[in-house]
Amino acid sequence: MDIKERMHALFADCAGGEAIKLRAQWLAALHERGADYVEQAPVIAGVSLRYNRDDLSRIWRKQCDEGVKLGVMMDRLKINRGLRTLAASVVSISASETLGARMLPANPSALAQQIAGRDAAGQLAWMNYWNNLHGRGVAVPTVIWFAETMPLTGEIVEVGHMADFLRTPEGQRFKPEWKWRDLMAGVNKWEEAFKAAKALEEAKYNLPLSPHKDAPATWENDGFTFTMLNTVNELRLEGAEMSHCVGGYGGYVENGTSLIYAVTRGKERMGTLQISATPVQIVKQKKVKKPGDEEIETVNAFQWRVTQHKAKRNADPSADAKAMAQKFLGVCFPDPKSDSELKFSNAKTARLPATAEYDQRAREGGRANRQRRLPDGIWGNWRGI
Repeated sequence: MDIKERMHALFADCAGGEAIKLRAQWLAALHERGADYVEQAPVIAGVSLRYNRDDLSRIWRKQCDEGVKLGVMMDRLKINRGLRTLAASVVSISASETLGARMLPANPSALAQQIAGRDAAGQLAWMNYWNNLHGRGVAVPTVIWFAETMPLTGEIVEVGHMADFLRTPEGQRFKPEWKWRDLMAGVNKWEEAFKAAKALEEAKYNLPLSPHKDAPATWENDGFTFTMLNTVNELRLEGAEMSHCVGGYGGYVENGTSLIYAVTRGKERMGTLQISATPVQIVKQKKVKKPGDEEIETVNAFQWRVTQHKAKRNADPSADAKAMAQKFLGVCFPDPKSDSELKFSNAKTARLPATAEYDQRAREGGRANRQRRLPDGIWGNWRGI
C-alpha cells in the first residue's frame, strides 16, 4: 500500500473531510517517516493546518531527518502528548482549533487526558463541550477544574446548561473545592427555578389585556368575522400570520387606548384592524324658565375611530373589508353624540378633565410597547418574517 492509500484509509471516516486527508498525504509525502508519525498520532494532521506550509515543511523535515520520537515531534508542533490516541475519525478543522490554540493557555494535560480517555464518540462530544464552554465566556480556571473533575465515563453532559449556569450570579459563586456532584446539583436547582420562572412569565402572555370589558369579543356580518386579540400571545400569532408588527401593540391594548381585531372571511385572513379611543365629555345644556339661568348635565364616554387597517405584509385591505370595518365600528362602537337614548340637545364634545392622566397612560402604552419586544427565548420574531 503506497503513502496516499495509507492516509486515505486512515482518514476514510474523518469528520474534517478532504482538507484533513490532503494535509495528511502532504505530510507523509514530505518524508519517508512522515506516514508513520501521522498513523501513530492522527491529530498531527489536524493541528498542522494551523501552520504556514513553508514553516511546517521546515519543522517537519528537520524532525523526520533526526528520527525523533513521536512525543518529541508532538512537543515541537505544540500538541499535547495525551492526544496521540485521538481517533482519526474525530479530527476536524474545528477540532484542530480546540486542541491547538484554545488548549494552550489552559491545562493541556488535564484536557488531553479527558479527551483521549474516551471512545471516538466520547472524544467528539468532549471537544464540542470544550468549544461550548469557551464560546460562552466561561473563565479558563473554571474550565480547567471542569476538565480535571469531569468523570472519565464518556457520559453525555449538558455542558451548554453548565456554561449558562456558571455565568449566572449563582454560578459565579463557583468554588474550586466543589466536587462534580456539587456542580450538577447547582445546575439542576438553577434549571428548575429557570423553568418555573419561564412558565410563570409565559402564563402572563395569555392573560386578558384590555380594560374595555364591554367591547365585543367577536362580531359577524355578511360572512365577515371580527375577533378581538386580547392577549400578548394572540397579538404575536397575528403578527406572525400576517407578517406585520401588531405583535408589539400589547401596550396600547393594555392601557386602553386601542383595541385590535383580526378580520377573517371564512378561513381567509382579510386583515388586522386597530381602533383607538378618544375620551370625550357629552354636554347637555338644559334651559330653565329664568333668562340666563341654565342647568348643565355631562356624560363621560369614548369616541372610537379606525387607526390602522392592514392586510398581509401591511398591504391595503380589500374594498369590501374596509366597508365592513366601518360598519363594524358604527354598530359596535357608535358615536355617543348620536345615541338616541341620550336625547341630548346642543350636544358638544370636549376632552375629559383628566386629560393629563389619560395622556400619561398613552405615553406609558408607547413605552410598554417598546419594552415588550423580544424577551429572550420566548416570543421570537415579532414580525414573523
